[in-house]
Amino acid sequence: MKFIKLLILGAAISAPMSGVIYADGGKINSLQQIMLFRSFVQDAGFCSLTVEGGSVTYGDAVANSAPITCPDMFAWVQLSEAIQDEWWNWGLDQTVWPAEPWPVCSASVTSNFCSQTAAIDASSQPANCPAFRGDYTTPSALPNSITRPSGAVISHTGLNNINDRNPDRVLRDLENELVFRNKSFVKYVLDQDLYSKEGLGSRNRAQATTVSNGKIGQAHRLKV
Repeated sequence: MKFIKLLILGAAISAPMSGVIYADGGKINSLQQIMLFRSFVQDAGFCSLTVEGGSVTYGDAVANSAPITCPDMFAWVQLSEAIQDEWWNWGLDQTVWPAEPWPVCSASVTSNFCSQTAAIDASSQPANCPAFRGDYTTPSALPNSITRPSGAVISHTGLNNINDRNPDRVLRDLENELVFRNKSFVKYVLDQDLYSKEGLGSRNRAQATTVSNGKIGQAHRLKV
């Protein structure tokens, strides 16, 4: 399963800290050091791959260990595949976990339900069931509720102005997230009935029951 996360930052990380000094005399903070000056190639020297017909094949030496042995190469492949799959039409929070979810179809639920097996009608994206936006002729629009952060952050000491904060924390404290989830993820959420409070609650209760009864193997099968 893949997901793409976009971070919309509301503040520049520019407050000086001790550390590396630019040629013009300006200092950079420790976060910038980690992102650039402490970065290095992670791949093993024998990492290799071939691309044919749009499909990627990893070299025999790393065929079963590419994410660990060749993390840089693997990450670029993942990014290129996400672009090829048009990640901007993947599932969003709003379409994977609808605000007013319908229950999964069952013997007792025969109307206003979500089907795990029915064919997808590409002409109409559902509003009450998990939806992968790329399945539809006209994908739903991106949410317009992503706003610029206020310029203040909350910490253990209360509400603080960003200028009074450690610049290494500003990136985390002021980020707004827009996450795109691929089709496999959306299907998993629907198939496992994990898109509603009722479905999640049922799974948690089932796990608790199996653990209480000492059925550890069954509990593992219920893990998300």
